[in-house]
Order: sequence, then structure tokens, then C-alpha cells
Amino acid sequence: MTTGRELSQRSKKNLKKLGLHKIPFTTSPTEQGIERVFTGREDKLSRVLNLFHGDDPRRILIYGHSGIGKTAFLFDVMLTLRKEYRKMLVTYISFPINCDLQTTALIALARAMPDDRWAQQKLNQMGIPTAKDLKETNFEVGATGVGVTGKVVQKELPTFNSQIPEISFDSLLERAKKTYSHGVLIIIDDLDRSNSTNVEQLISDAKIMFKGKSSFILAGELVEIAPDLLTRKYVTFDDNFQLEEFNPKTTYKMLINYLNSARINNRNHNSVLPFAQETAMEFCRLSLGKPRRFNQLGIAVISLAMVQPD
Repeated sequence: MTTGRELSQRSKKNLKKLGLHKIPFTTSPTEQGIERVFTGREDKLSRVLNLFHGDDPRRILIYGHSGIGKTAFLFDVMLTLRKEYRKMLVTYISFPINCDLQTTALIALARAMPDDRWAQQKLNQMGIPTAKDLKETNFEVGATGVGVTGKVVQKELPTFNSQIPEISFDSLLERAKKTYSHGVLIIIDDLDRSNSTNVEQLISDAKIMFKGKSSFILAGELVEIAPDLLTRKYVTFDDNFQLEEFNPKTTYKMLINYLNSARINNRNHNSVLPFAQETAMEFCRLSLGKPRRFNQLGIAVISLAMVQPD
């Protein structure tokens, strides 16, 4: 009987036969490695980056259908700005369900300031795990028959909900700006977790925050309500971008980039190996220009190849 370890070793061996050290496809984009596979949004990326060549805070709306690559695009914006502006704090958060935008922005900013004790206390007050353990230190004095004694006592700080998140956010923002002279950008993704009526109300409730001293990128599916968001007076967007499906040529280039990111020899070239060219063309056609579908197909194809018998 073949053991699980033997099956795993066989799969790894078959993956190496394909010239790959890992499966290059993923349905959950991460910050690591996104630059190597980023494809087809260069014009929109350039327009977003251009907005940050001035001193004014920016408000940008990114929207598109599910699976179109919004999060990957946001990660590339974030990574590029971090490299370009070392003194800019750029932080990302996926919108929490049943939360308001002021609290969401406060959480995102506090998480990006792990060495600021006040910021970490704000997280602790909301019951959110902090980067470091937060304890209150006191010195207790006592008396015994032989004299006065003392000891250091530490206890966990209590947690409670922040009652005025917008004031806490403004205070924390001022602390951040003392360190980050190029400004603060908060990226809030997945606004479509709330229904369309809630999204409009959320943005309306946060209109004072959007008129403040930090930049924001808001992103989500939002295709149906984006035109209404852009005409409302509660926030003026400096620019907006609808991400759409890739054309076949761009999808083919994306396939090359993904495969190059996982090649054993770590060399970039224009080959679609281990795919035959005809297979690669069909793969790109079936993906319909949607990055998530593209990755799902890629995982299925490579995984199938990895379980072939020796």
C-alpha cells in the first residue's frame, strides 16, 4: 500500500519534472511575489501612482466584478508606494463585516504602528490582538514585621469598545504623521461585503474622515452603485477605476509571468512550458480574462499533472 508520504514525494517529483518548484497559481493573492506576476494594469497603476506626486491627500475608488483582480492590483499599488516613498505609511485592510469605516480605518492604522504603544492600546481596547503583549505595570508596597516590602505586578489591560472612533483615528493619525512625513494612505478593500445601501450610508457617515489629512483607496465589487458614489457630495474622488477582464494577449503574458515565478532555474523567458502552446492558448481562452478563474484553472491543471503515476 502506498503511504501518504510516498504520494507526497511522488507529487513533488512530478512537479520538478514540469520544471517548477511550486504551484505558481493562487486564488488568494498576497503581498509577497505580486510584482513578479502583476500584468495588464500598467496604465491604471500609473494613473494611481501619479496622484501621489503631490502633497494633498487623495481619495480613489477601485471597483470591478468579483474575481477580476482588485486585491492584486491594490497590493501592487501598496508595494510600489512603499518603495517610492519610504516616509509614507501605506496600510491595507479587508473591510470587517458589521463595522463602520471610521473604526475600520482606526484598526488599519493602529496595526501599521506596532511600535506605538498608544496605537496598540487602541487595538487592545477593541478586543483585537496586538503585535506585542500589553500589560499594565504597577509597584505594590506592603509592610511586614521586618519592614517595608515592594514588588512589581503586571496585569493584562482591560478591553472595551472605543466609543468615539473618529476622534481616536484623528489622534492616531497625528501621531503617525510625526514619523511619516510623506503622509498616510489607508486602503480599504472588500466594501461589497456590505449591501449597496449600507455602502452608501457607510461612506456618508465617514464623510468628515474623508475630508481629513489621510489618503484613502476604497475598493469593492460596487459595479452597480459606483456611478452613484461618484456623484454624491459626501466624498469627492480624485479618480476612479473600473477593472475589467483581460484580453487574450494579456492573459497569455500573465501565464508566462506566473510560470516564471515558480521555475526551478529561476530564469525568466517567454516560454509557456510545461504547457504546450496550444494548451496555453486554450487555457487562456477558458479563463475568460478573469484572474481568479485563471488561477483556479491553473491549480487544477498542475495538480492533475502532479498525481500522474511514475
